[in-house]
Amino acid sequence: MTRLTKRVVDAAGAGSATVLIWDDEIKGFGLRIAPGGTKSYVLNYRAGRGRNAPQHRITIGKHGSPWTPELARREAQRLLGAIAGSLATKLCNRELWSLPWRSEPPEL
Repeated sequence: MTRLTKRVVDAAGAGSATVLIWDDEIKGFGLRIAPGGTKSYVLNYRAGRGRNAPQHRITIGKHGSPWTPELARREAQRLLGAIAGSLATKLCNRELWSLPWRSEPPEL
């Protein structure tokens, strides 16, 4: 595990299968690299308590304008706050992403 920085993301290469690189600062935040080389920021979380709770993965966005590692990290923190506030347990993924505050990346 490593802290996801622009240098780490740019140096990461595609493999024959999907590659996941996890951030060591935010649990569940990482970079997914598809076999074709597409890089996307993702957030894994469990909807519920314990190891038996189902796991979910949210794609934050593709690497590149406007998504930088730092903006994606802030978005992951915001999403984790919404999930912890039980917003995600009441809404499915599509409803969560269609809310107006999600249409654009957060401002600096």
